[in-house]
Amino acid sequence: MNAHQDGPDVDKIGIVAKLAIGHNGPITVLNYDGDYLYSGTCNNDGSTVIVWQEHAREDQLDLRWVASLCHPCGVTAIASMWDLIITATTDGRVHVWRKNDWAHTNTLLGHEKQVTRLLWDGDLLFSSSLDGHVCMWDPDIGECRGRLIHPAAVIDLAADDTYLYAAVDDGTVWIWDQKAKKRVKKLEVDGEIARIVAGNEHIIVATKDGWIRAWKTEDWTKMGETKAHEKTVSGLLLSGQYLYSCSSDGTAKQWIASTLSLQSQISSEQSFMAIT
Repeated sequence: MNAHQDGPDVDKIGIVAKLAIGHNGPITVLNYDGDYLYSGTCNNDGSTVIVWQEHAREDQLDLRWVASLCHPCGVTAIASMWDLIITATTDGRVHVWRKNDWAHTNTLLGHEKQVTRLLWDGDLLFSSSLDGHVCMWDPDIGECRGRLIHPAAVIDLAADDTYLYAAVDDGTVWIWDQKAKKRVKKLEVDGEIARIVAGNEHIIVATKDGWIRAWKTEDWTKMGETKAHEKTVSGLLLSGQYLYSCSSDGTAKQWIASTLSLQSQISSEQSFMAIT
């Protein structure tokens, strides 16, 4: 894959494989905030989020270990903003950590089942869960400011300047007005939803059978669809005009988001579990 000006530096994808030496199991969660790369695993007997920092060495980019954040059960989501790092686990808890010393400062209790996604928007943190709820948090004080209730498990979250998108495990995407906190639309999706992203007046949904479908947020008309992967789409990233996807079929691909036209791809003998 080639790097493009308004997309992520995809030359760095190769160094993610090196993270395996720091974990006891497969890496299932990744987050990059411009300063640090965070990698996590989902082992039920305890998991660690490792904090990495880029380190240049003899014209070669490498990763340097910074800290390890230990959890009692599997890590399912990571988010970073301001001076905080937020992690979520299979027991429904959301953990708050301080970046300056990597200390654990708070635990947010509001979900009865596994948390599936963490998403920052303005001053609020959104968390989705298999319990069908999306909680809205003030992480500084640990207060839940409200919740959005869905008829089934919420698999993933995405947001743009106007809407919050919740991918529900009944093949629908619930679209909420962020200011009014009211549902304005429900999209029907063919197949079981795996990942969702939004931005640039697009909403893009990937399904467990490897399809990617896109809609315009202006009038909710369908822009197109493509059979992107042979197996479940495990990661989806929208950056500028480009869409990046990866799959358990061992491929990662770059697309033009507006047309879903394939630009390039890389392949591996192992499954890709996350992309950032």
